[in-house]
Amino acid sequence: MTQLPSARAAELPIWKGRRGVINAVACCVLAVPCAFGVFFMATRTTIVPACTRYATAHGLTYTDFKLVGVKQNDSAVVCLLSRTDGTNEEMYLNELVPFLTNVWVEFAMGLEITIPAFAVLLGLARVGWYKLTNPTAD
Repeated sequence: MTQLPSARAAELPIWKGRRGVINAVACCVLAVPCAFGVFFMATRTTIVPACTRYATAHGLTYTDFKLVGVKQNDSAVVCLLSRTDGTNEEMYLNELVPFLTNVWVEFAMGLEITIPAFAVLLGLARVGWYKLTNPTAD
């Protein structure tokens, strides 16, 4: 026979009622600029410098990058390069940067993953902030 626990489950008033809806919406809304910030940071700090270095070393010009396979699990960043004669060349970023750097960039480029991840992270940060400012809360 299983005994029911005698203590009530811990509940945080910040996630109840209208206040909870406002907190959840705030976390979701703030997650969007956070995810786009990581997206642009990965572009400026990793993709553009790596593609430009490769292009310069091989007598090419870096023009842009594109995402391929975004709907599958094998999404990748492709550098778009051009030659002086007008022909184009493509180079996968995973051939230009270390493995973990490529994993980080692919994570940053997948907004369908980073937006919910930031929403959860901001929700956890909100709970932590609530517990720090209200020591009597469970």
